[in-house]
Amino acid sequence: MAVRDRHEASQVRDTMQLRAHRIIEEELTERGLGYQDLAHIPKGGAIKIQIARKLRRSTTLTLKDIAALLHAGAWRSLANALSAHVSI
Repeated sequence: MAVRDRHEASQVRDTMQLRAHRIIEEELTERGLGYQDLAHIPKGGAIKIQIARKLRRSTTLTLKDIAALLHAGAWRSLANALSAHVSI
């Protein structure tokens, strides 16, 4: 991979991170919550699953990245919850 390609990939990742943070903030604000509340919501809470679905549709972030941003535990558990439409 050329240096330019790595640089562009880094920019895309940064853009996706910013988009994800904006989406998370909007979703939490709609519910009267803030970022600090994510740590207190259960890992498989419906709010986290709904936000994770929106992030999957709206960004190119990995499930591992999304799970970390949402304090949702292991990415595999999040993947199972998203595919099964149930809480983890």
